[in-house]
Amino acid sequence: MRGYTDTANNLRYTRVGEMVERALAEYSNGLLERVNLPGVDLLTKDKTSYESKVTQFKNKSGRAVRGLIVKNPRTAFTNDYEDKLADYFILSDVKSGKACCISSRKFYNFRDSGAQCTVSCDPNPTDFFLTGYNTLYNTFSAKGSRDYFEESEALDLQFIRSIN
Repeated sequence: MRGYTDTANNLRYTRVGEMVERALAEYSNGLLERVNLPGVDLLTKDKTSYESKVTQFKNKSGRAVRGLIVKNPRTAFTNDYEDKLADYFILSDVKSGKACCISSRKFYNFRDSGAQCTVSCDPNPTDFFLTGYNTLYNTFSAKGSRDYFEESEALDLQFIRSIN
């Protein structure tokens, strides 16, 4: 899903976030359940909450996150939202193939405009469970390169034609 912003179609960004959430649940061996609630995307059996965010790791080290939206209009105007952050955040940079899991206590520089709250964080190297496509390239190329968006568009068209 590396090319999700390579075209003018901004609707792909939301789809990538949903796919990451579903993949986390699917590949967790039953440890995570996707619940897709305001402010909480995944839960463990003991109710530990996780929020998944697609972002970009910035700075020279490729680990810093700045201006991460942790509360937005979708969650801010929902009655279920209690202004409480999930216990943990899974941050994914699908363009670089990096992902980490951090406690929400690691956030700093909270900026709340009412409807949107942004934060910053500096995950440690040990917080990362994916460290880049360069280490995963051989795995992907052995299976053959696939384009999620190309395949999903073909599926959409197949569905549309089937209801005619």
